[in-house]
Amino acid sequence: MKKYISRFQYYPRYARSRVDAIKLEPKHSLSHMRNQLTQVLRNEYNQFRYADWPDFTFLTADSAMAMRNFWNKMNDSHEFLAFLFEQFDSVGVEFLLDMFPLRKTVLTRRIIVSSPIIRSFTITQLPYILIFKRNQDGPIYQSPYGPHSLQEVMSITYAHVAHTQPVFHVPPVPLPVKEQVIVQCELHHDRCRELYYVSETDMLKAMRMAIFDEVIKTDSNIADTNLTALLNFINVLAEHFPIYTSNTTSRTTNQKSFSALKQSTRAKSVFLHLRHFLEANKGKRAVSTSVWRNQFQNIERVYGYPFPTNASWEHCKGTAPGYRGYTCGLWTTFHAMTVNAFMQELQTPIDLLLGIRGWVASFFGCLDCRRHFLHMTTTLYPLTKSRVKNTHDMMFYLWRAHNIVNARLHGDKATEDPQFEKRQFPPFFLCSTCHSDGMFSRKNVRDFLINFYTAIRPHNETQRISNSRQFS
Repeated sequence: MKKYISRFQYYPRYARSRVDAIKLEPKHSLSHMRNQLTQVLRNEYNQFRYADWPDFTFLTADSAMAMRNFWNKMNDSHEFLAFLFEQFDSVGVEFLLDMFPLRKTVLTRRIIVSSPIIRSFTITQLPYILIFKRNQDGPIYQSPYGPHSLQEVMSITYAHVAHTQPVFHVPPVPLPVKEQVIVQCELHHDRCRELYYVSETDMLKAMRMAIFDEVIKTDSNIADTNLTALLNFINVLAEHFPIYTSNTTSRTTNQKSFSALKQSTRAKSVFLHLRHFLEANKGKRAVSTSVWRNQFQNIERVYGYPFPTNASWEHCKGTAPGYRGYTCGLWTTFHAMTVNAFMQELQTPIDLLLGIRGWVASFFGCLDCRRHFLHMTTTLYPLTKSRVKNTHDMMFYLWRAHNIVNARLHGDKATEDPQFEKRQFPPFFLCSTCHSDGMFSRKNVRDFLINFYTAIRPHNETQRISNSRQFS
């Protein structure tokens, strides 16, 4: 008989009773449960910054090198400096928690990757670990993060820790992660087709990271072009973030019905409220990040926390740490908004794309991605009014821009998930009629984009589908 977890709750540090518990999804997977716990711990740290917790904030590459130089001159107990490089939230929080028992001897930090630092240390893929020892210039250990990384790091650092702290016990080494079987999409069209869908959860998670996590990582004040970019992007979300999903009622006539997405409807109320707040403060020319943090958290509480921060990625989940996730959620949302604006017959369609580009230029944490995106939209494939005259042009501009990115990143082992290769979208197994004599049929691509990005899978629907298949 199978046993299932019916309740999974986390009690924050400030909890005083059962009502303070945070309800998590009781998924029947230790990895999913661990991921949820690390996310909720990170969120609590971002809010309260407990001094006796690991520092979960990111260092930039420049500040990491400055910190290393400063650390070499310090006369304290730290003998090792451990850096975990990642592009976005992947395994960093979990790694810092695993390393926390060694905190008196090993100083561990996460780093946002930018291309210069990758070249300095010949980093081949992300996430990546570097270990430095006091009074030694080069790293004593460097390797991509994997199932055995913690054990390897422990073996390097523990000899010194055991000598200075004989009562310390090494935490158990996690069991090796079972390698995920990659479905060959060229051979198994139906199986691969099931992996591709638009997830409400993915979009909501990505948008909270975009307008909260990314924004509060900037300077102490949001001012000038950054403030304008934030207002414009929030306005795009308030106007065009999708709050309905389509259901095909007749495949012969392609008739559809639409139903509301409850989480997204509440999220849109948050966007509208934030837009009002920014417009009211536009005359001040600056908003402090602490004020933005408090305003955002108060508003999302008023509307019942519509952003599922503790949920796992769904369609955007990578086959290994460091793949997909946030960037997948961003692209999904951007495409869904262009399709939604196309359906609404937006009068000034270029404004939506400019709003996206403005956010990328001011807040996107992946500096290398930001540089490439801005180069593409200004030089390689310029975003201009002559190119984007109507909503059809707007939808196809983003579609082609994304395919340009896919072409550039195809074969890049650091970013390309082996299950979700950087193909020209849509691939043949998703839309065979979109391809004709090695070219795309724009009419069929248009129809596919509309159907694909309006059929949004509601939050928690994926788990219900998974359970129904399990018992079928």
